Amino acid sequence: MIDAGDTITDFTPADDLLDLGQSMRALGISSADPLASGHVVCSNANGAAMIGINAAGTGGVTRSRPLVQLKGLSCDKLSTANYKF
Repeated sequence: MIDAGDTITDFTPADDLLDLGQSMRALGISSADPLASGHVVCSNANGAAMIGINAAGTGGVTRSRPLVQLKGLSCDKLSTANYKF
């Protein structure tokens, strides 16, 4: 993924949206609910919400690859409304 490792320092959950559609299509992911299927994951690390993509989803043997780090946020501050697939 070209964008792996990007950092966003001013993401505001009430106003901003993560558009992951192009990255998902490039990896052949067509899940109806990428968060529930484990194709898109969020984990907390070093004071940031780390958003990753796992092409295999929850049932696969691969690990998620970091896509973007949202500095100053934790995963519990994000909702499905913050993602566009």
